[in-house]
Amino acid sequence: MTTLAQPVLITGGAGFIGAHLVERLLREGNHVVVFDVPSAPIPDAWHARARIVYGDIANRDDVRAAMQGVGTVFHTAAIVSDWAPRDAYERVTLQGSRYLFEEAVRNKTRVLLLSSGSVYGDKIGRIELREDEPLGKPIGIYGEYKQKQEMLAWEFHRTQGMALTVVRPFKVFGPGSKPWVHEVAKNLLAGKPTLINDGNYNAALIYIDNLVDILLLAASLPQAQGRCYNGYDGSRITLRQYFTDLARIIGAPPPRAMPGWFARILAMVIEPTWKILRKSSRPLLTRDSLRMVSSDYRVSAERVFNELGFTPRVSYEEGMRRIEAYWKSLHT
Repeated sequence: MTTLAQPVLITGGAGFIGAHLVERLLREGNHVVVFDVPSAPIPDAWHARARIVYGDIANRDDVRAAMQGVGTVFHTAAIVSDWAPRDAYERVTLQGSRYLFEEAVRNKTRVLLLSSGSVYGDKIGRIELREDEPLGKPIGIYGEYKQKQEMLAWEFHRTQGMALTVVRPFKVFGPGSKPWVHEVAKNLLAGKPTLINDGNYNAALIYIDNLVDILLLAASLPQAQGRCYNGYDGSRITLRQYFTDLARIIGAPPPRAMPGWFARILAMVIEPTWKILRKSSRPLLTRDSLRMVSSDYRVSAERVFNELGFTPRVSYEEGMRRIEAYWKSLHT
């Protein structure tokens, strides 16, 4: 069992990563506090086992109520999309984080910030991504605000002594993943192109349980304070292999590919057009989503292995077996 300062708060606890984290913490006997919006799909079983706090991360009073007496906070709440109004990122990802960091300083709470590999921006696919590498130019608004969120967190760490650890996950897959299981499955079943060029590049995939292991280690070990870690388990699975395996599981045809040059033109045309038309629906292709599915991710996992003593417990093959069992449970 991982030793964490109690109680343990998870913001965005009903989200994909947050929910897996909550389940693990409950299994290990932690005193868990879940904070999410009133419409969040909180499992009935949690109400008897955890303190549920409904509220708005961008409301100072709601954050203060959730943070009361908390020893450790996993801050996962953010706008997780590459297509939302700028004021939503400003309010939720940035202002909400500021309120949480203020309370963490007041309460002397240890903070684990769930950042994103997107903070590396235009360096993705060009160099090996190491935690001490200066951040690149953000590709889209999501990466821009995750960079701002990180910078704000480090400012609180430097100037106010906030106990902070940052983890930057990349492509997190597993049962319940909306972007990397459900949305990919929808496109595969519809026969839409899901690969750029041949798709034979490292996807930087990490199975959800392996990421949770990294998060727990990073939030509990004393040597992780003041450090940043790539949320990556060293997997070298290509996007073509993953999409091909997922297509087999869901009974879809093998993934189709689109030439890179054509995809870039589409993204350059579609994204600004959607903005001009002020469409709320997400465009078929954005520069950010194109980067995610067309880059060869060279990610260093040395720090999580050497400093945290992390060892992946779930192999890619086992992860896919669990996704297959999950998919069958939804369609039987």
